[in-house]
Amino acid sequence: PNPIDTSFFCPQHRTEAHPESCTFLLPTDLGPVKAQETAIRAFARLTRKHHAKLILLRRHTSRERWFESLIAALGCEKQVVWIDSLPARDSMGWPVPQSRMKELYYEADAVLDQFRIGSIGQTALEAMACERPVITFCSQKTMRAYPARPPIMNARTEEGILEQMTRVCERD
Repeated sequence: PNPIDTSFFCPQHRTEAHPESCTFLLPTDLGPVKAQETAIRAFARLTRKHHAKLILLRRHTSRERWFESLIAALGCEKQVVWIDSLPARDSMGWPVPQSRMKELYYEADAVLDQFRIGSIGQTALEAMACERPVITFCSQKTMRAYPARPPIMNARTEEGILEQMTRVCERD
């Protein structure tokens, strides 16, 4: 069964299109398991050629301080927006209320998920239900488990992520 409530996470077309800029949402935990530092490095490179914004969720962890330092060292801190999560998980166990997550999906031109694990998780499924492009890594083994190819922009390396982000910004 589909774990996503598609009556809640559903398509909504943007009324305010900003063709001169693009917004990326990276809503997953910033930890070593998902390799988001690779996406942040790609984003920093992207900002040299494109006007872009990256939204990150702040969960007040020590790992976030490392990411803040990385973002500053890459010189893209003005293009990064931190959104505070709840001090504790809500009644459903979410660090950010689902209503707020849905708003963030709608704000994004594309959602960045994980780049090491090789499977499609909750974040990617919610974003796809909202008809947002998802840039993530899905292994060939996982891809074969689906009856049809999932509608993702598959990338694993910094170069591959940058290529997919560029496609989003250039509306390819």
